[in-house]
Amino acid sequence: MENPTPAPTLPSRLRPLFQNLLFLILLGGVIFLVGNAALSYSSNTNSVCNTSLSFLCAVPLALLLFNNSKFITRAKPYQRFLFPVLIFPAFIMLSVGWNLYIEYPPKMFKDFIADPIPQGITHLRSKNITEGFDNLEVAFTFEATPEALDKVITKNGLVETEFTYLDSQATIKLFKKVGWNGSWRAYEKWEKGQQNTIRTLWVSPDGKTVCYHLISY
Repeated sequence: MENPTPAPTLPSRLRPLFQNLLFLILLGGVIFLVGNAALSYSSNTNSVCNTSLSFLCAVPLALLLFNNSKFITRAKPYQRFLFPVLIFPAFIMLSVGWNLYIEYPPKMFKDFIADPIPQGITHLRSKNITEGFDNLEVAFTFEATPEALDKVITKNGLVETEFTYLDSQATIKLFKKVGWNGSWRAYEKWEKGQQNTIRTLWVSPDGKTVCYHLISY
């Protein structure tokens, strides 16, 4: 006569619940720490969207893997917690890599100022400071020869002006080691349509250092 299968006790019934609760706490801590680190590196709209997308993709996958019966039987106890938790950092690393690619200064210069980059452009730096989903805001600083500067001004249709819509000091403060004074020359162009675009460029008194700011809304 076969022995009857013992009925599961209350602790054994609650064990999966406690394991899932512990896993969610661990996953939440990793999401908080890694997400904050990613956003502190860059907090523009691209970074916020990529972090949110990583969260939406990683959490269901992590829960599915943690509760997968085949994975449970093959993984060691610590691996059952570790591997699913690492899914979110993996997604974040992919999103940071994508941001580094699309915000690489030469690529941004080609996308927003001139393609190809004129010879004579050096020490190029850029920042994507976009906030919101219906606008775009990027800033650049670089050094340029007179010939390269003329090409940038002509390519963007900029006109010299005494007054600019954008605050020059606010733009230049985005970049370290750019010495600002009131004698910088300013150029600007407005483009009106479904999206209004303002392109503003400032040139240092010696004609070498350039700051460029584009806003579209």
